[in-house]
Amino acid sequence: MFKNPTVIILGAGASCHLGYPTGEQLVTADGTNSIISNINRGELLFFGPPNTPGINSTANECIKLLQKYDYIENTSEVAPYNIRLDGSPASYHIALKEIPKVQRFVSALKEYRPTNIDLFLKYHPEFRTVGKDMIAGRILACENEAHIQGGGVKDNWYNYLVEAIIKGCDTPEDIHKNKLTIVTFNYDISLEAFLYKRLKGVSFFKDEIDKFLESLEIIHIYGQLGLPKWQKNCYGNDFAVPERTFEYQASSINTLQTIRSVAEGIQVIGESKQQDFKNATHVKLARKHISDAVNIFIFGYAFDPDNSNLLFYMGNENQKRHILSKQYTYDSDEQTASRGLFYTNYGDSLRVSRRCASSFFNNEAIVNDIHQSNFLQRNLGSYKFSNTSNSRPITVIKSEKSVYYALSNDFDLV
Repeated sequence: MFKNPTVIILGAGASCHLGYPTGEQLVTADGTNSIISNINRGELLFFGPPNTPGINSTANECIKLLQKYDYIENTSEVAPYNIRLDGSPASYHIALKEIPKVQRFVSALKEYRPTNIDLFLKYHPEFRTVGKDMIAGRILACENEAHIQGGGVKDNWYNYLVEAIIKGCDTPEDIHKNKLTIVTFNYDISLEAFLYKRLKGVSFFKDEIDKFLESLEIIHIYGQLGLPKWQKNCYGNDFAVPERTFEYQASSINTLQTIRSVAEGIQVIGESKQQDFKNATHVKLARKHISDAVNIFIFGYAFDPDNSNLLFYMGNENQKRHILSKQYTYDSDEQTASRGLFYTNYGDSLRVSRRCASSFFNNEAIVNDIHQSNFLQRNLGSYKFSNTSNSRPITVIKSEKSVYYALSNDFDLV
């Protein structure tokens, strides 16, 4: 179990083993998860079968729905014959490339060739609503029951997390002794789904799993594609994430209505003012847990400067203070615990090492040390936090492997 306060921070690389796209993969010109390629191949937008409430079994009602959801400005932009009814079961649908606004969206992506979908939508607000739907649609299309059962998924590091949570529990009640928080920049809820299925299947814990999951804080910085009914809501009144039924149904049709309902629970970078978002309830909660953590694991995260500034610093630009610079109060069972920062740098990118050093030490002199060594011990007080009297030494360990192989070869979660 996680006896010491532990925070696991996840970037896009932590979900890619399940086939979920990164922000860059979403906007490439080709590829399985590319928005552009899927639209060009004739990807369909579904409205539902004839008995779906709200469309009254007519193509014209489907067109009105497109207008309601900001895909068209007036109903004349789409002809009724573009709305088709076929399939098994029969469902109303339209090819995305037949919607003028989607055509303009794809043309803009091709022209600007962004490296990240968030940055593109930040500076093209006219496409933000449709763009968020496209992101949600691609992620929903990746959901698969096999992912949460573990069958057929190679190198699923979620198994290591489940084992770390239950290891050392001698009674069912011991599971509540875990001091774990998960902070993620991802929208998908694959981890929630996996933890629910796997832990609920461990008969030893009986009814304690429900209580544990309801108290486990999984904080999605930019929101998530639906909030499972059991999951603790960390968003307060600042951020509305709709509830979602928990089952993954990859074989079923994701209608426009379904996609929009979950897309409303996510934000893209720049959608809110940086300072306002920095003061959001769930973001402040994430910073508090990181500040209190003995061990910080960072998986699949490229240390984007804006995201790191959001998560690792408090105050405004003129009075920034690193969250690890606070006076640290040790619990009795943490006295012997050395503070640890463990991060993956798949492919050993110098940029990731540089950004990591900047995020935690703000000292260029140690960039090469962090990049060239897989093990490094530094005293935070010697670098960024010289005004901190009781800052303990921090052990920095880098793995150049994927998350799964980092946990199998380089890191111990507990």
